[in-house]
Amino acid sequence: MSEETRTLKGESTRFNQLLLPLAAVAKININSLEALDQIDAALEKLPDGEMFGRALEEVKTSLRRAVEGTRTERSQAFGRIEADYIRAAREAGLSAREVQNGWRVGKLEMQHRRAQSQVRFLYNHEVLVDWKPIRGLDDVQQREQAAERRLADVELLSQTLIDVFWDAYGQVREQRRRAETARPEMVPVLDFYREVRSALVRHELAGQKPDRKLRYAEFPLWAFLYNLDRYRALGVAVPAERRLALATGSQKDVAAKRAVSVNGLDADDDYKIMCYVQAQPGAGA
Repeated sequence: MSEETRTLKGESTRFNQLLLPLAAVAKININSLEALDQIDAALEKLPDGEMFGRALEEVKTSLRRAVEGTRTERSQAFGRIEADYIRAAREAGLSAREVQNGWRVGKLEMQHRRAQSQVRFLYNHEVLVDWKPIRGLDDVQQREQAAERRLADVELLSQTLIDVFWDAYGQVREQRRRAETARPEMVPVLDFYREVRSALVRHELAGQKPDRKLRYAEFPLWAFLYNLDRYRALGVAVPAERRLALATGSQKDVAAKRAVSVNGLDADDDYKIMCYVQAQPGAGA
């Protein structure tokens, strides 16, 4: 235990001891037969108000000083862990660059709370592994590996991506045409995501027993965004007649949260905000 931590523990103990007489009064059950005698006894143990006030201010000041000292200590310790993590990532050949409140490393973004010694991992701004305390490099790498496993578990085969995405796009575009929506070919990305989930179910059940257990019944937004980036990375491997592209939207779309972040596969690429999905020129009508 570090000196700062020992100091914090000691000051916290002093604070609790100071409050014990007050806590004794608060714990009395006023409906009990002995309540009045218990209150009298507890009041006798209460310190003089002026003396108690001075003692309380003193312990508050000491405890606040201990908290700040511990925060500084943890922040410094976290800085060393962070440096070791980035060094190890680069030695492993991963791209790493600093961003607000953390780092982008390979496919992931590691955000930190230095004073609390906590990290979390995200993909395209969507949380994969939420805030967890860490004590050393191993803890950070374990959280990172957990995030990597979550992504690996939802990877769709390339042909599945092509089939499911084209099916989903066609379904939403047709719905928009029937509703006589302006520019039906410009499918809102979140409508597309919703239909991708339905298309995945259709794909899994095709030719199978209707009571088959579904692998992708749960498909969080981060899973969709990861596979969307993987689809975009296929490039020319997607047949020209089934090729989809993303399009940006207006500030109103973004403000209304009708947008998603993409470009998470490589830390060297900047995130981009996209709002619509459309067929590329030459793709099937």
